[in-house]
Order: sequence, then structure tokens, then C-alpha cells
Amino acid sequence: MQLSEILRAFLDLLFPPRCAVCRRITNEIICPDCLKSIVWIKPPVCAQCGRPLETDRNQRCFFCQKESFFFDRARSIGLYEGVLKQAINHLKFKKKKALALPLGVILADKLDAAERKSDLILYPPLHLKKLKKRGFNQMELIAQTVSKVSGIPFYHGGITRIIDTRPQFGLSREERWSNISGAFILEPDLAREAAGKSILLLDDILTTGATLNELSKLLKTAGASRVIALTLTRGVLGSK
Repeated sequence: MQLSEILRAFLDLLFPPRCAVCRRITNEIICPDCLKSIVWIKPPVCAQCGRPLETDRNQRCFFCQKESFFFDRARSIGLYEGVLKQAINHLKFKKKKALALPLGVILADKLDAAERKSDLILYPPLHLKKLKKRGFNQMELIAQTVSKVSGIPFYHGGITRIIDTRPQFGLSREERWSNISGAFILEPDLAREAAGKSILLLDDILTTGATLNELSKLLKTAGASRVIALTLTRGVLGSK
């Protein structure tokens, strides 16, 4: 056994690896018990925004019957609660970057047939001020993992956040849409790359869909043939 292996075994004995969410001793970043407790979103859901519905009587939720979106559809794999909520918050605010790997694998594992046919993976950028403060964009790390697992090409950058918007937390539905309007620009290279392509747009949480819709508008204007938005979690106003 090499010295490095002996040192690692000694450190594991003193400081055993623990689940990043519940802190149980485990060799996994997120332990099996935490994974089992995730509340997955199952049908019926709104055909447009993916909001869970009580019955499948209506294909569109109350909001999507009144509003139109630039993305072709949006889906979320789980509710913004419990393990997924803790993991996302630990990644973003406690800088536990190792969580990007299992979260990316979870997202990639849930891709359906339409999502797997995408030509390009994109993600929302952070404003430079926030990026410098946090040190990384959590969705860039997650999107890279989804790309590696799924084989769908990942496009680094290409979208710039030109307005340091207020956090969406605490804002009403109307305020969220107004807050994010005009916050992004599409760089020319990505605009050319997106033309005629099917785009898979990833994010960590969908509440009203305002951010994903604003990005989808830019991509559709550039000529993208399809934009599917996919998020790890689905929130409701007041939950984030």
C-alpha cells in the first residue's frame, strides 16, 4: 500500500466521509437514505410548464391557460423541499461543490426521450458581481455533469447577464417577470450555434418560469428550433 493510500485510510478513520445532506457516515456524497426520500414529480402535470396537477382533466394549469411562453415546454423532476432543497442550498450557499456531481447525475438519469434528443445544453448565467462573490455558477457544474452522462454537447458561456437583478425570492409573480426582463444578452457565437438546434435549458428551480422564459425568448429569436426547460426542482411562490 502506498503512503498516500495509508494517509487516506488514516484520515477516513479520523474524519469518516459523510453524506453532504444528512451527515450520516457513508462513501456517497448523498447517502441512499436521502436519495430514497426525494419526492419526485409524477403525472399529471401541466403540458406547458410542468406544474403538478390534481387531475388530468385539464392539460394546462390555470396560469398557462392565461399566459404564453417562449420555451416549448418545461419540466421539473422533484419538489423544492427536503433533500433536493437542502442539497441545492448547500451547493449554492455553503459552497459544497461536490454536490454538483450527484445532482447532475440525478438530472441526467431523469431525461426523457424528447430531452435526450437535444442538440445543446445551456444554463442561466450569474451576473459577474454574484459570480465573483460565490466563486462558481452551480448550474454550470451541474450542466457539465448532465452533458458527460447524457452525451449531449455542453456549451460554455454564450449568455451574459447584463443586469444584476434583485433576488427573485420574495417577489410576486408579476414582479419576477418584470425583474428579469432584459437581464440577459446572447453572444453572437452562441446565436449562430443555436440556430436550427434543439436546446435543453437547465436550472435548479422553477417557480414562475420567468428566468427560463426570458432565456428561451433570446434562443428562439436566434432561430432555435426547440427549447425544452428542465429543472431539478419545482417551487411555489414563497417557498424559495
